[in-house]
Amino acid sequence: MDKNLGLTNPEHYKRGRKEAIDMMIEYFGREWTMAFCRLNSFKYHCRKGSKIYDGMTRAESMKVDEGKAAWYTMMARHLETPEFCPDPRHGLEDWAFVEAAEQHADVIDQCGEVTQAGD
Repeated sequence: MDKNLGLTNPEHYKRGRKEAIDMMIEYFGREWTMAFCRLNSFKYHCRKGSKIYDGMTRAESMKVDEGKAAWYTMMARHLETPEFCPDPRHGLEDWAFVEAAEQHADVIDQCGEVTQAGD
């Protein structure tokens, strides 16, 4: 699988010189943007394995969603404590997010419980 998963600085999230996440911080503030990031992380954990990306296998698609979940978790942590948590948009390679996603097993388990309870 190609290690360039497009998780860092994707062009489709830029409007002019600003990324959407920066505009969210400006318009909605850090707290709401942090909540957005946490909720997006939860969403990607919940759908892991359900969405198959074009040209990818299920396993590759799961890695992408794991990476996206990790990216949003790291961004939320950065917004909360920028002095301790680096901005995941700067200097980190995509593959680091996929590997970091393995640390989110507890969230994945909780997500499964929540979605099963809703059935």
